[in-house]
Amino acid sequence: MDCRAIIVIGGYLASGKSTFARRLSKALSIPYFVKDTFKIAICESVQITTREEGSLFSAVTFDAMMYVAERLMETGNSLIIEGNFAPPSLKKVNESGVIEALISKYSYRSLTYRFTGDRRVGQGLLCYLSALKLQQAPTKASNSKWDRSTRLSRNRTFPEKYHDRL
Repeated sequence: MDCRAIIVIGGYLASGKSTFARRLSKALSIPYFVKDTFKIAICESVQITTREEGSLFSAVTFDAMMYVAERLMETGNSLIIEGNFAPPSLKKVNESGVIEALISKYSYRSLTYRFTGDRRVGQGLLCYLSALKLQQAPTKASNSKWDRSTRLSRNRTFPEKYHDRL
């Protein structure tokens, strides 16, 4: 039986993507890759000072993660990738298209999870981080509680032919 599969986990900031990826990886005994971890590793010795540099490093991070993913797919290994993969309208690179192409090229089964949460949680975090940067007291985000049972939903980012093959 062919067990080659890729699980794609995307969604909002602070919605639990990385935690879910780590737990799923442990439960399934397959490797997982987090886009933010790649970015930290790649940018450790480089200071990002402009939005353009941030966008460039985001693209480099995605390319590095896809390179590793493809090497695993070449050898028939299942894997999990996690990140806030943006649609082509928001970035120069069609990240979804790149992932779709790999799925098709290696005839992998795929499952996509889209984490949605109360955006106020992420906004509260950004407010707090901005306040730290400005050395001001953080403004409390209103009603930043979120319902764990509703933040995980299936996403149909990829064409139907790539879904539900697990």
